Amino acid sequence: MPATTADCHCHCHCLLPLPTANWFAALAETQNQLQQRLLELTPTDSPDLRAAWEATARSILERQPDPAGHGLLSVFEQYLILVTCRDEQQQVELLQRFTTEGLDCRALVS
Repeated sequence: MPATTADCHCHCHCLLPLPTANWFAALAETQNQLQQRLLELTPTDSPDLRAAWEATARSILERQPDPAGHGLLSVFEQYLILVTCRDEQQQVELLQRFTTEGLDCRALVS
């Protein structure tokens, strides 16, 4: 998803997602491709099981758009901050501090 970064007062990078119609179209295509690949990887001789899988996939793909009329499934907003730590020790310290302050956070390593 396209995003912009902005420096904030704590010297981290605030990620601001900017989804576009093309991004959502690409996501739908990817989901369709994943469904097809899963069907290829898990072949079955059972017509009932295959029909159940196809019905489930169809129901997901045919969901009604959100009531706001955006033509997309409702997705809740999240506001995230990604902080780059200088080392593992700082990461542990910040996680402990943020958790103590009541923030929901998790560690990522790249």
